[in-house]
Amino acid sequence: MVFFCRFILHTWDLFPRENTRLYCITHKLSKKLFILGIVGVVSVFPSRKLLLQTTRSWDFMGLSQRIERRPEVESDNIIGVIDTGIWPESESFSDEGIGPIPSKWKGECDGGKDFVCNRKIIGACSFSSESRELSARDKDGHGTNVASILAEEEFPSARLVVYKVCEQGCYDIDVLSAFDHAIADGVDIISLSMGYPDGSLELTSDPFAIGSFHAIEKGILTVNAAGNTGPDFSSIQNYTPWILTVAASDIDRKFIDKLLLKNDATLVVYIAYMGSLPKGEYSSSLHHSQIIKEVIHPSRKLLLQTTRSWDFMGLSQRIERRPEVESDNIIGVIDTRIWPESESFSDEGIGPIPSKSKGECDGGKDFVCNRKIIGARSFSSESRELSARDKDGHGTNVASILAEEEFPSARLVVYKVCEQGCYDIDVLSAFDHAIADGVDIISLSMGYPDGSLELTSDPFAIGSFHAIEKGILTVNAAGNTGPDFSSIQNYAPWILTVAASDIDRKFIDKLLLKNHATLVVSIYVLSS
Repeated sequence: MVFFCRFILHTWDLFPRENTRLYCITHKLSKKLFILGIVGVVSVFPSRKLLLQTTRSWDFMGLSQRIERRPEVESDNIIGVIDTGIWPESESFSDEGIGPIPSKWKGECDGGKDFVCNRKIIGACSFSSESRELSARDKDGHGTNVASILAEEEFPSARLVVYKVCEQGCYDIDVLSAFDHAIADGVDIISLSMGYPDGSLELTSDPFAIGSFHAIEKGILTVNAAGNTGPDFSSIQNYTPWILTVAASDIDRKFIDKLLLKNDATLVVYIAYMGSLPKGEYSSSLHHSQIIKEVIHPSRKLLLQTTRSWDFMGLSQRIERRPEVESDNIIGVIDTRIWPESESFSDEGIGPIPSKSKGECDGGKDFVCNRKIIGARSFSSESRELSARDKDGHGTNVASILAEEEFPSARLVVYKVCEQGCYDIDVLSAFDHAIADGVDIISLSMGYPDGSLELTSDPFAIGSFHAIEKGILTVNAAGNTGPDFSSIQNYAPWILTVAASDIDRKFIDKLLLKNHATLVVSIYVLSS
């Protein structure tokens, strides 16, 4: 294996027991091609600068520290920390009450001048392609922070080995050197909290992936941070399958201060960072309104979608029905309304409305509910006509499939969100009311013309998340596009996404031939 950097430093054994070597060479194409011609060379790639990352500690992750500790077992574990070094005099690294160093330890304490190891910090090394000062002492604080979490909260009886890889920056050439030594030293776990400024690399040129792969081959697990960016799509780093990637799901830091008002009253306030000051003439109100516009999402127009019914999905209707149970279920249908006079919505043979229903029948003029259609509401940001009566047919179709085929004894509540189009602001209003009305399931068949949005700004994801928090499942269609890659919609993990795997519609016509024979044909649309 070959590693490619800016100037010649030295060569050293990489995983020495495998007779492999790591080289650092000058950044010239001719040198690269020359090295690639050496027998046994796998790849050549440049050394890159890294960013330090820190995840929060044990308590924020929601992991209880009230677990049964077995110090005699924990004490035999050695954790290699690849970071900015540590400050060994910190109380976090006291070896009070810790027994002798495990005999399996093969490393050494080479932390530089005045760096003293003990039975807690049992080893130290420093690697720097940018500096000749080889001291494992921390000048940044990041490594001490990470190591202290391990030493005090996560593994108080385990041993730590410090591999400093950051001096005037952190470079992956030094990280690979640290991996090499950690494996040879006999650690049990390798801990890192760093990544690349522009995201992860391909596995074949990612030093974290390469180093951790050789580690896992020796039974050594590597743990790394998922990154400090996000929560956007594709923002996670260090997702190699043989790395344990650790991420915080939220942030619990609050910056609190007191504000003294003119009437001498004191107001406790939370401070939020709203971005750096713009250049030129500054207006605080204009600045704040511009920032608010960035985080408040505009309402967007939706497309209606319909999946085929129960029989096409291959689901047998010959199942044991329990009407007394099914009759207690309330399904909220968010769509284009319904036509309540349809035979599909007859309440013949259906008992009283469940007492848990909290909604009302507010479907507008001449809209009458019954024991099947137990509630109706209308939402429209585009029209003042608040009637739940269907003018499109889509909602009646979807609701009739539910009413006749899927849940013939269940109750339906209609939430009309389409008038002169369907808008997600009305969908969110419908979610809000459906949750408050006490439905058991929410059914939709709609999406965006240009595909799904990010979860943080997708009203389907947001509304269904609040619903599932209340134990209400949301079912939505996967979309009418495809079957291309990335064509599925409504794939939030807490939504039940329903899709047809094929199409069984046949468009048949008769073709009259010259000899007056008639041919029955199936018509296909091959292109637009």
